[in-house]
Amino acid sequence: SSEHQPKLIEVFQKGYTDLRQHPEKVLRAKPWETHLAGAQVREWPIGDPSSDDFTFCGRRASEGPYCVEHARVAYQPAQAKKRSSANELARSLRRYI
Repeated sequence: SSEHQPKLIEVFQKGYTDLRQHPEKVLRAKPWETHLAGAQVREWPIGDPSSDDFTFCGRRASEGPYCVEHARVAYQPAQAKKRSSANELARSLRRYI
């Protein structure tokens, strides 16, 4: 909800500041296991992957990896992203949180 927005921003800012100051804390990517080499993610992830309530959208993908609604979020023209204000971004993200 919007009442948690300022706290969320504060937590992210502290976390990113810490990672910038201590890049050794950034986890290294693991290579895909051989049997997953051809796998494709075809659903929008929702939540923190390390959390028990992590899930995927579950809607049928349209003409790409995501459903129509999430494709609109994922594939935006570069100009639209630059013009978006912080409030517009927060409003957009609240729909998916």
